[in-house]
Amino acid sequence: MGKFVIYTLDYCEKRGGKLVLHYLCHYLNECGYEAYVWPAYRVRNGLPRLKRTLVNWIKGTWSVAERKTLVCPNLNTPIATRRDLKGAIVVYPEIVAGSPLRSSKVVRWFLHIPGNRSGKIRYGKNELYFHFQRAFRHESYPSQELRFFVQLKEFVRTNFGARSGTCFILRKGKDRPLEHDLDTGTVVDDLSHEEMAKVFNQCECCISYDLYTAYSRYAAFCGCKSIVVPQKGLSIEQWRPDEALRLGVAYGADDLKRAEDTVEEMREMMETDLKTALERVDGFAKRCLEYFAEG
Repeated sequence: MGKFVIYTLDYCEKRGGKLVLHYLCHYLNECGYEAYVWPAYRVRNGLPRLKRTLVNWIKGTWSVAERKTLVCPNLNTPIATRRDLKGAIVVYPEIVAGSPLRSSKVVRWFLHIPGNRSGKIRYGKNELYFHFQRAFRHESYPSQELRFFVQLKEFVRTNFGARSGTCFILRKGKDRPLEHDLDTGTVVDDLSHEEMAKVFNQCECCISYDLYTAYSRYAAFCGCKSIVVPQKGLSIEQWRPDEALRLGVAYGADDLKRAEDTVEEMREMMETDLKTALERVDGFAKRCLEYFAEG
């Protein structure tokens, strides 16, 4: 039915980009396609580790111990070998330049605005582009939407009583000018999901400097007043062109009433997303196969 290789780093539930890339592979397999992940190498523990990692990356071979650190055992995400690359459609996130796996069938999935980190974009010809949300579209690279919600079981509301205090999310917004004294609350970036959910259930307010993290929605799930600090010159319509993605989360304190009034609507929307995830991924796969058949 079609073969796909997803180019990503090791699985990490606290990194949204990695999370959805691994889930894309899982969902493709659930839909009946043949899908694998290809671990992008990175330096760990000095030169010996780098040498071993590069050898594995070049040969496409990984030890049992290494495989356990690269993928989630609860997901259907086999690791690709060099043999699996033959004829496969390779999916790269927007941050990858060129085609490290030298595939002629390349899909880019914009999990953020292309060039957001480096300011440089180096893509190839005859590629197919998808965006996770409309805010990540790029005028030079026309793209279609591929968005699905990953439910993390830890984020449920357990406190329906009194709350106090503020927590902060920095993540990709860590370099933005701070408008708050972080010492007055808890920065949740490095907490486990269990610890983060506990904080979200204790605090009255969650303030995020990361414009697009899903944790703002998880905070709202847990009963926080969830506020994203606006970026100068970026209107609410530019921040989230899709109104559905604004549900439950305020863009600035002045937007808090609208956010609180739409929390339940946000829950319903995300439940629908969960039910339609396989359908959306199947549509993505069919479009990819159609595109490269035409080419």
